[in-house]
Amino acid sequence: ALHTHAFLCVCLLLLVGLDSLRGALAPGILQAMLTGAERVLLVWMPIYLFLTQKRVYRQGWFMATLSFAFLGLAYGLLIVVGAVLNLAFNLVAM
Repeated sequence: ALHTHAFLCVCLLLLVGLDSLRGALAPGILQAMLTGAERVLLVWMPIYLFLTQKRVYRQGWFMATLSFAFLGLAYGLLIVVGAVLNLAFNLVAM
């Protein structure tokens, strides 16, 4: 879990940095290359996480896909619940 979170944090840091750098540049080839790099990184993140899970747990393709989908759904649900609770607590604290 720590490896996964560290990987996602580094990727998100790179995405924010690429986006800031792209915003500071004038439209042109370099800006288009940075946009392409962002897209490649966005596609690579779930692929890497899936392949890592498949390798670490030594699962076949079907079980790896099923567990990746289930864990992704559970993780997303926890993120949404945490965000909603955080919003509710902050609204009450106002």
